[in-house]
Amino acid sequence: PVDICNLALGHLGEAPIASLDETNAGARACALHYSPTRDEVLRSHRWNFAIQREILTELEAVPLFGFAHQYTLPADCLRVVEFNDSDEGDWISSPFAIEDGKLLTDDSEARVVYIRREEDVSKYDPLFCKALAAKLAADLSESIRGSSGKTGDLLALYQNVTAPLARRVDANEGRRRKGTLPLNSQFVRARYAGR
Repeated sequence: PVDICNLALGHLGEAPIASLDETNAGARACALHYSPTRDEVLRSHRWNFAIQREILTELEAVPLFGFAHQYTLPADCLRVVEFNDSDEGDWISSPFAIEDGKLLTDDSEARVVYIRREEDVSKYDPLFCKALAAKLAADLSESIRGSSGKTGDLLALYQNVTAPLARRVDANEGRRRKGTLPLNSQFVRARYAGR
């Protein structure tokens, strides 16, 4: 985390820090913003290094209405990206809702692929580190310097250059086994199952 914070501070022309426990303004701002910004950037894309698979445990209590079953989500879950073999963009997938750390559905089992809160920096992709540093610099800019035109420039760097490159490279590191989403929907699979 300190190395990523120092990259962010470098964008701002600030001196590097040795620890997040230091009492200077840069270290205090990094300690305040690092974890929420990391989680925001992790949540923004299906990063390969942060993917986790789980079969969820069903709770005894059923939802008051709307769904027949509810399951406990893992404590480190930032975003569910697949539910029972359907991607989040698959419009024919089984309906579900995420509420209060639980997944609600009518399905009698819940297999999820999710983005976990990965805190081990050694697992981070180098491009993710650059994207996180750019976003962190934008978040730190106002804390350290007050209102500044640099904040907009740093946010643009994150949104238009660094993050899209990191996401594109990360997305090309694997291929889905089941094809593209429209061809992978439950509707299409059911329609052609007998052929």
